Amino acid sequence: MDVLIVGGRGEFGQFLQRDILPHICREPVSNVERETSTEERQLLIKNARHVVVATPLAGYAELACELVYRCRDVSQPKTV
Repeated sequence: MDVLIVGGRGEFGQFLQRDILPHICREPVSNVERETSTEERQLLIKNARHVVVATPLAGYAELACELVYRCRDVSQPKTV
């Protein structure tokens, strides 16, 4: 997996997957939502090359901070 969308089932996440990403990349896309378990989220973050935060700002600041923190521990380059 190369692209991970945090909040991919939301309005902006769906817009990205439907109207933008098909035109700029061919990599597989996965989604992480609030209810995604911590273990699964960590595995998806570890395996992703690009992490897109496509969520409303309210309530997701902590999640965004966690993503940045988790990305510090990876050995491969990542974009957030």
